[in-house]
Amino acid sequence: MTFVNTARELQRQFLAKSPTFSTEARSGKSTHVLPKGRGIENLYPPIRASALEFFEERRIKWWRSPLSGDDVKATGPTQNMVSSQVACVNYLLPLASHRSALVAMLRAIDGDVVDVVSIEYDLPDGEPASSFVELEWVGLAGSLEGASVTRGMHVTSADALLIGQTEQGRHRAYLFEWKNAECYSPDDNKGLGKSGQTRKKRYEALYRASDSPFNNTESIDALLYEPFYQLMRLGLLGAKMVRDRELAVSEARVVVVCPEANREYRGRITSPDLRSRSFESVELVMRSVARNPEMFRIVDPASLAKAIKPVGGADTEGWLGYHSDRYGWPSAKE
Repeated sequence: MTFVNTARELQRQFLAKSPTFSTEARSGKSTHVLPKGRGIENLYPPIRASALEFFEERRIKWWRSPLSGDDVKATGPTQNMVSSQVACVNYLLPLASHRSALVAMLRAIDGDVVDVVSIEYDLPDGEPASSFVELEWVGLAGSLEGASVTRGMHVTSADALLIGQTEQGRHRAYLFEWKNAECYSPDDNKGLGKSGQTRKKRYEALYRASDSPFNNTESIDALLYEPFYQLMRLGLLGAKMVRDRELAVSEARVVVVCPEANREYRGRITSPDLRSRSFESVELVMRSVARNPEMFRIVDPASLAKAIKPVGGADTEGWLGYHSDRYGWPSAKE
């Protein structure tokens, strides 16, 4: 069984058993897609209202797809229960004001993190924002591509941004990419055709620049296959934040949060050039092409949850139980 089938089965079981869903939500024909109009029930119940407000205030675009039966002109979360955006929002927004939990999570990635820094800037309506967690981050003053954009649409964006403070007092940006059941095909070469030429023109100079996070041991063409293409762009976004001293950061990490069991994502080398070099995982590829290998990490969401559990206390018990039941993390509750 492929991991996507495993992920869908977990959602089918959760939908059937969890008291967090209404009778209407259980009335659909699909095992992992909620009925039309019930997408809000894809969210962890305590954040259903606040998540909608968070996205609206920041003018963030929810991921929605007609393949999941979503009305793409509507707003709110997708009906697809396997959605990675939903997994990210459900994981991080409940922790957005829980400083010790977020510090524990970052320390599970880098042991030199001692604090988490509030991300402060002005919202589109001019009101100040202040949160330990941001979603669909494209940049403070403009995107990597140089355009003013809607967050979450058509430009390089991190699923989430946190900023950790290190023992040395430095501010380190953590650009998170959340994956659940994703896997990619070697047939999808992002370098082909006119769009491929546009992509290379857009990113190659940044990739080869003297302050690039990449060491140029591989051509950009080798990275124009997912997931390498996406991770390359996130690396460039992190470098831009450091170069611009955005939010006072002086270091950046790209962290993929992906289930340990999703070997189709973690272990499939889609690029022919990279595959010929016998790399064993996506993480090893990205660490090998980076000037600082520590810039790229792939971590298991259940492992991060286990790090949070000792410091979360009663505030995170419901959160932990919900995720453990939904995504099959019995070890996280031990």
